[in-house]
Amino acid sequence: MGKSSLLTKSLTLAKEIGDSLAYSNVKYVFLNDLATALYGVLRPLGEIRILVEAGREAEVSKTIASVSKASIPDIELASALRSRGVAAVNMTTLPLLVIDVEKTSLDSDLLKQAEEHLICGFKVKIPPLEGLVARLLAQGQYPYVAQALTLLVAWVDAIDGRELAGALRRGGVDTALLRKQLEGLKRVLGGFPDLAGKKVLLDSLTENL
Repeated sequence: MGKSSLLTKSLTLAKEIGDSLAYSNVKYVFLNDLATALYGVLRPLGEIRILVEAGREAEVSKTIASVSKASIPDIELASALRSRGVAAVNMTTLPLLVIDVEKTSLDSDLLKQAEEHLICGFKVKIPPLEGLVARLLAQGQYPYVAQALTLLVAWVDAIDGRELAGALRRGGVDTALLRKQLEGLKRVLGGFPDLAGKKVLLDSLTENL
């Protein structure tokens, strides 16, 4: 299967899941690979991660089982979502499908603030930039932290520092650790004269975290 065909099939699946959840009045928003791609951080599509509102696990599971034609029964999927708050569905030839249930106040904000964007002709709901960065950092592991830091550098001139600080707090992100990561990143940027402006803006952003 070619890359373009895989992307099209993945986006078709994402749209069908989103449309079905919207029909059932379930709040949702796509995270990670799809969302970062719309903000210009392109990488191989490794997963389709969707955040859904808490308390709607039964409706979500029926949607996933129906639309994705997944082999996992919807009752079993609903049980996993209720007990662990996350479930992964192996789509075999498609990226891994990951469903996250709303847990933090940041998650609640992302569901309320979801914005609809176009990617390759498909409408996809994604979070505001500050919320996406905070959510990626909250996952605390590679490649999510790397994606978040890349977004910070790419969009530092557009990021609202207060919004970001609030999102980090609501997501339980360790801001002291983030400052250290940004200090290391700024040292790297210091070696590239063309990125001096980014470094200055990151200095200001770091001071206000």
